[in-house]
Amino acid sequence: MLILVARTDKNTVMMFVDMLGFAALIRAHPDIDEHTLTHIDRLSRRVPYHGLAAQFINFHQIIENEFEEFAAQLFAGASPQAVTLADSAFITMPSLKDAAATAARIMRSFITAEVPVRIGIGCGSYLLLRFEAKSETRAATYTSQFLGTAVVNAQEARHSQVRGLRILLHSSASPLATVEDVDPPQLLPLSDSAGSAPVGEPQAAWAEINYSSPGDANVDDELMAALRRMKDAAGEKASHHYTATFEAFNQMRAARGRPPL
Repeated sequence: MLILVARTDKNTVMMFVDMLGFAALIRAHPDIDEHTLTHIDRLSRRVPYHGLAAQFINFHQIIENEFEEFAAQLFAGASPQAVTLADSAFITMPSLKDAAATAARIMRSFITAEVPVRIGIGCGSYLLLRFEAKSETRAATYTSQFLGTAVVNAQEARHSQVRGLRILLHSSASPLATVEDVDPPQLLPLSDSAGSAPVGEPQAAWAEINYSSPGDANVDDELMAALRRMKDAAGEKASHHYTATFEAFNQMRAARGRPPL
């Protein structure tokens, strides 16, 4: 049993990472079992693999690798948390600048592994009540109880009307962007209509994070090749997401002074 109780933070930066097309993938493979998921070479593309298993395992492996390898050295003195739930993850970050850098890095990892995701970043309150795993003779209870405006805002940014594989910033993150010098080419403002919200409500997403390679332009070629393979595998129903992704990615490259691919 693991129980973590009662932590409150009124100024949390939250990342919400969510797989695209997971429901359709599950429905296409209704008979998947634990054997498929446990007998796969994780993060390897050298052997044939089951598409659902690879995406699911790679999603969680990338989150775990990022958290374990970088959290200690990047967030010394802070206490970030990651909660993974099926096809999504909530990750608290010590600052917007750290969130932007981390989100761009894991987005490149997801695309390289051909796992389509969208990431929302929001700010606000965060209340952690408890995590608990309890197993008895025939019954098991697994509880993750957390809430707050940071959670809601990050989800709202991810679910904004902006299409494609994007890292989207909620309007709640705007003040921090100014304070922490998160600006172009790392941050790219969206058009007023791109992140539109219902009338009378704040804009769901006001900017996005540039995940083109900040150093090696050859990495961009590899990312674009992976995106094209993902588009072909996803089929016509998801083509609008990839069309938007290609356009956005070339805008990210342009912000770094590179030509379109």
